[in-house]
Amino acid sequence: MSQQVFITGAASGIGLAMASAFVAEGAKVTLLDRDSDRVEAARADLAKEAGAAVWAMTADVAEAAEMTQAIAAAARAMEGLDVVIANAGIGLTKPFLETTPEAFAAVHAVNIRGVFHTIWAGAREMIARGQAGSLLVNASVTGLRPSTERAAYGSSKAAAINLAQVAAIELAPQGLRVNAICPGPVATPLTEVMHDGPTRQEWETRVPMQRYGTPEEIADLAVFLASPRASYINGQAIAVDGGWTIAGLMPQR
Repeated sequence: MSQQVFITGAASGIGLAMASAFVAEGAKVTLLDRDSDRVEAARADLAKEAGAAVWAMTADVAEAAEMTQAIAAAARAMEGLDVVIANAGIGLTKPFLETTPEAFAAVHAVNIRGVFHTIWAGAREMIARGQAGSLLVNASVTGLRPSTERAAYGSSKAAAINLAQVAAIELAPQGLRVNAICPGPVATPLTEVMHDGPTRQEWETRVPMQRYGTPEEIADLAVFLASPRASYINGQAIAVDGGWTIAGLMPQR
């Protein structure tokens, strides 16, 4: 796979798993994260497998100018850009009435403004270079179905899905595809913080497969959606959730 891939939030969790999966396919990969130490450590680990085909950058996805500059720099470094993944995100578990306006705005700054900045700048860079490509948004099943205590997080992910689908319609004539990946519960550093014991038990009870997913299972879908094998898949929000979104009544025997 001779792709040039740009991934936000790539220092750990799903983003790092995506980077590793693309590296394994022979892609050039640029990792972006706001934590400079962690993203450089991730780059160094991946570079052991990929030599000079991995780059690390630091930026805040909530800042449009920073993202435009970072994506342009990544495209220059990799000598092209044909996959952009808006993966960076933050979580918040709070009851609706305890969610402050400030906390709501902070989550949306990363989870929807950051997504817009990433795919907007990525699409413009691809079009300027005359490259067809794939843009992916890492959303969530809580953007497909409402969940309690997810007023900020769930609404940001629902907005991200809608944004991806609007972009998919408008960018298709330019040779760009846009899809949203919607993970269910996945074992990552973020869910270790967000999910306490009762929350974890609830997920494992309500997911028909009765387990959390792995970052690698999400990464496998990203690699597929970015590949020519998915050339007619556009504007989709695909749940990777062990069946949670389709589960109805599940009596505990």
